[in-house]
Amino acid sequence: MAARPRWIGLGVLLAGGLGLTGCNMPPQADSAPSTPTAPLAVDRDLTQLRLLYSRAPVTLNPHLATGVQDFEAGRIVYEPLASADADGTLVPILAATIPTVENGGLAEDGKSVTWTLKPDLLWSDGTPLTAADVAFTFEWLQNPQVAAATAQYYEAVETVEAVDDTTVKITFKAPTAAWTIPFTGQTGVILPRHIWETTAAAEPNAATEPDSATAEGAETAEEAETTATGDVRQAEANLRPVGTGPYQVTSFQPGEIIFAPNPNYRGDAPAFETVALVGGIAPYAAAREVLLRGGADFAYNLQVEVSALSDLQAEGVGTVVPVFGGLVERLMLNPADPRVETATGERSSLDAAHPFLSDLRVRQAIAHAIDRQALAQDLYGFMGRPANQVLVTPTGGATNPYPYDLALANRLLDEAGWVDSNGDGSRDRDGIEMEVVFQTSVNPVRQKTQEQIQASLREIGIAVDIKRVRVDDFFSADPLQTNSINHFYADMQAYTTGNDHPDPTIYLEWWTCGQIATKANNWQKPNNARYCNPDYDALWQAAQAELDPEKRASLFEEMNDLLVQDVAMIPIVHRAIANGVNQTLTGLNPTPWDASTWDIAQWQRQDSQ
Repeated sequence: MAARPRWIGLGVLLAGGLGLTGCNMPPQADSAPSTPTAPLAVDRDLTQLRLLYSRAPVTLNPHLATGVQDFEAGRIVYEPLASADADGTLVPILAATIPTVENGGLAEDGKSVTWTLKPDLLWSDGTPLTAADVAFTFEWLQNPQVAAATAQYYEAVETVEAVDDTTVKITFKAPTAAWTIPFTGQTGVILPRHIWETTAAAEPNAATEPDSATAEGAETAEEAETTATGDVRQAEANLRPVGTGPYQVTSFQPGEIIFAPNPNYRGDAPAFETVALVGGIAPYAAAREVLLRGGADFAYNLQVEVSALSDLQAEGVGTVVPVFGGLVERLMLNPADPRVETATGERSSLDAAHPFLSDLRVRQAIAHAIDRQALAQDLYGFMGRPANQVLVTPTGGATNPYPYDLALANRLLDEAGWVDSNGDGSRDRDGIEMEVVFQTSVNPVRQKTQEQIQASLREIGIAVDIKRVRVDDFFSADPLQTNSINHFYADMQAYTTGNDHPDPTIYLEWWTCGQIATKANNWQKPNNARYCNPDYDALWQAAQAELDPEKRASLFEEMNDLLVQDVAMIPIVHRAIANGVNQTLTGLNPTPWDASTWDIAQWQRQDSQ
């Protein structure tokens, strides 16, 4: 799911298949129970839909999102051409149909796709939506001044042409099988041309024409670019967007956004008179409010220990709804030394190899020392299962190449020449102690994960210093924030991400050499593992162009296998997005391939009896 949203999941962050296994599982949630089992525990306005998030949205423009909360809020207002359901099948939203070779929408050579829009679409202000809006959205995303968080999803696109008012043709730079990615899901929302074309940075050449920039006093192209970029992110349209979704914004205050029905929505009027999205609510407080008290209807991704959620759920009025996709909680091992600074002032650079994590045998030993089964069972329960693969969908291989085996882990470290020569409890070699800094975000489940891994590594002679980082700092895109995951100024770090589209092309590109986060790119590239393998890059290039589905799936499997063999990272738990849902709320059809709010037009309340 960067410190940009592609790491959340962005997304981000991502997955497939809602099949669940294990015991103590709540009702399978393609919807909440149709008949509530308990009344609301608090007296409140039932005509309002109340949504709780741990972080407050800062923008309602998903293309400028800083985190998953922005996608969640933005999708209430904005819509894409299509999105994928829980099975990964594309369903039309603004599009009339899904393009195929048979209906003439998809070119057999993979070089273009043509979409047809539904007729008579209107923006919430009554302006008609046309193919020109789709073409404009692409131009806007391509503008380097905008620095869109979703730009990577459109890198394969050459042009977007409005053939007529309801027909848009997308031409790719080369044959591509991933034609389903642009303009679909939460990263594919369409922007209104009539609103954004007058906003700073709308014109692609604005950076080279300082006189045309909206900021007076910008004397150079560089100053104009900086000013225009600031303007586009500060535009009122980010807080009061004009969209096509079922609701529109009536109030945007820090920590709370209020929505009301969109009078020009194409479908039936939504069920709620208002929607309140509240941010900055601690996970346990949100869980208690939805599962126990009934003071809210929905809480996003409750990262609370499973025992606490089970207790709240057992006695309350809400249910935990797990949505399994491609999200994998993983342990990243830094192949570079975070303590060494290069001549250019860069830390965690591949120019300075890590004294022991750059050794494959050491990484393999750590992988064997982690008890995934215990972590999944103790901390996640029905919300997670042991993960052995980098890509859990569409391949989802169950083979565990690194079973929990402390004896084998110790042998590997012995073979690598690391022994406890001074009897202090940690291995050493050439005067270097096997001591690591393990960082992750402040989160109850992640802190328990740190503790369990710390205890396991102690058993094989590796000392672990636990570092806990504020969530906003850990996932920050700020080049000056050295605690971010992309700076990776630690030896190990844990977080969750995966593919946020059924097609994993974008996710798997993260591991290519060209995506390494460095000082030169302001740590904005997603490959914070600093993994670089020409064989992997060649596989990714082949998969991008391969049009045969079976051959392409085979290439994805080879890429996954290579990452696992190299211990590019250590998968820990295949995580579900664990949403809290009040039992009076019906009509939800969650998918891991879009925001939780993607189908909010269908949400209704069944009054308690």
